[in-house]
Amino acid sequence: MIYLLLGLAVCAASSAAVLIRLCDAPALVVAAYRLGIAACVVLPLSLMRCGNPLRNVSGRDRLALVSSGVFLGFHFAFWISSLSHTSVASSVLLVTTSPIFLGLGGWLLFRERVNWRTGVGIVVSLVGTAVVTVNDWGIGRHAFSGDVLALGGALAISGI
Repeated sequence: MIYLLLGLAVCAASSAAVLIRLCDAPALVVAAYRLGIAACVVLPLSLMRCGNPLRNVSGRDRLALVSSGVFLGFHFAFWISSLSHTSVASSVLLVTTSPIFLGLGGWLLFRERVNWRTGVGIVVSLVGTAVVTVNDWGIGRHAFSGDVLALGGALAISGI
């Protein structure tokens, strides 16, 4: 059963960008529906399984939870907006560069060591991203603004 649910989740996540692109609705409306529907599914399950999980959460942790929600909201606002300006491939590729920003942020802010494999992975992913997205720039500023919005979504989900 768990593998069936996992497969369903992968299919849902993989098709999200294409389905969002087909929607004829403002980006923030799509984002609100997406998060609202997810909350309607996850919240009752969470309450049934864990009771009221927010009862014992400290004030500092509540602030972190609210901040995470705000960053997630910005992520969806930027990313879903980007889908109406650039190609789905470029948008998805750029919004999934968040691990690069997390790695660089950990190195810059917390002095975390980055081993050579991680460095090579960052360089290879940046080169690959550039190869795919540079074709959009020839289309015009409209596509470029979509690429910038998708990068904004990656930065937002990284908490930057």
